[in-house]
Amino acid sequence: QAGAAESIPKNRGKLFETFVKMLMGREQRRGGVLPRRYSPKVQEVALQQFAFAMMDALGTKSRSGTAVSIDWAREHLPKACYDELNYSIDIDPDELLDLAAGETILEFLANRSQVRFWHQSLHEYFAALELQKRLNAREDLTRILKPPWWWEHEAPVFVRTQENEFEPLPPPDPTGWEETVIMLSGIHPALGELIHCVLPQNPILAGRCLNEGISDKEL
Repeated sequence: QAGAAESIPKNRGKLFETFVKMLMGREQRRGGVLPRRYSPKVQEVALQQFAFAMMDALGTKSRSGTAVSIDWAREHLPKACYDELNYSIDIDPDELLDLAAGETILEFLANRSQVRFWHQSLHEYFAALELQKRLNAREDLTRILKPPWWWEHEAPVFVRTQENEFEPLPPPDPTGWEETVIMLSGIHPALGELIHCVLPQNPILAGRCLNEGISDKEL
């Protein structure tokens, strides 16, 4: 809940940024061993790497739906993360999963044999944080930003007939990262840089970032 003196976030990315801070802050105020051991910063870094790995595994044997196995989660959570004071904090994956589940960021399924984010938008928010980190590091993320095809000669077979001669091509197949990139456009500190990165590879997605990712007042 936003207090009387607080403004409502202007876009989806800022909304989930505020929401996650509220969920983690609530658990910190309750106290306990795990909230003291893993600060919000440590949790954020660990969960963003986990969310990115989950998104990257979509469509593979590791992940066909919204959940992954507990063993997969243990393997893909980082072994350590730096906290706010730049100290390296060792991470026990089961402890971190328990803490995030208590904060209603993650959810256990099938008698704790699987785990997923409570909501797809939470997943996209954390994946967006890691995407921003990798873009800042100039990592080649063509597989994420560029659709499978763009030009007509790259498209799947589309037979032109007299009936559809003037019909537009069907849209390119999605990469699965569209909503994550749009989420990032709302929290990226330099929106222009993000748009210039996306535009050459996916003009439609760049337009969606400006149309869906931020409010009119932010343009």
